[in-house]
Amino acid sequence: MGSMDKFNRLLIFLFMLIGTALTLTGQTGGDVSLSMDILGWSDEGHFAWIETVKEGGREQNILKVVDLVTDSIVYSEGFSAGGQQAVLNRYGIEAGKKGTPQQGSRLVHQGTLYDIELFSESDRVNIRLKNINGGTYKEVNTAPLGGDEMEIRGSVISPFEKRAALVFLRKGEGHGEYMVMGAHLTLGFRAVPLEQEPLIEAVLNGQYYICRLILEKGTDPDSVGDDRGYPPLLLAARTGNWDIARLLLDYGARGDLKDGEGSSPADYARRAGEGELADKMEKAK
Repeated sequence: MGSMDKFNRLLIFLFMLIGTALTLTGQTGGDVSLSMDILGWSDEGHFAWIETVKEGGREQNILKVVDLVTDSIVYSEGFSAGGQQAVLNRYGIEAGKKGTPQQGSRLVHQGTLYDIELFSESDRVNIRLKNINGGTYKEVNTAPLGGDEMEIRGSVISPFEKRAALVFLRKGEGHGEYMVMGAHLTLGFRAVPLEQEPLIEAVLNGQYYICRLILEKGTDPDSVGDDRGYPPLLLAARTGNWDIARLLLDYGARGDLKDGEGSSPADYARRAGEGELADKMEKAK
């Protein structure tokens, strides 16, 4: 084993150790402090937490829910003891599914290291996630700051798919709040945009929820292809995105189309030990 491999393994071990905390904290200046107590995720991509603001002798608790498919806050209000569970039920959030929190600007998932990077530009901040092992990156989001500052606080890996909630502390004059943005820890890392059809982009990025949204709007899964003409199901099979492959089949994708090597989606599935799925693919014509 080379010295670089040993170094990566050591880093991964260290980040796994510090990734067990379930609360992120931050100081916003003066006597104002914040904490984020993670509640859980839904399989629809919603992430919930309680944000506690302490200022002087006062304390305020706010329940927040973010849709990490669209990166939009869908709920942000104070709550009662009985009202918390009602909100979680509304968004399908399982309180026991807290995911894997990790603090700091670096995270690890399934043996791969990622850096969360911020780039300020005018009154906006650009967010990028870099795959350290592969040397590639993806642009995650851009957010207006309006004179505020933003610090990286950590991340939380979803228990449902290869998705992370990137957590930032936004600080202004005498106030602060947590911002959460979603990022896929999948094959979509690249140095330049793919500039493909939306469904193709979503498949190559491993974005299950985005694929489902596109298909729900009526897109025929066999009506688009990449630059080589490969349809979404074939791409999902070639990249091993089996959950997306099942989704495409549910929406009527054909399973008999082959790539330039003469392999069909079923061929890739069988090689990966997905025999039952391969059988389903062979019947989808």
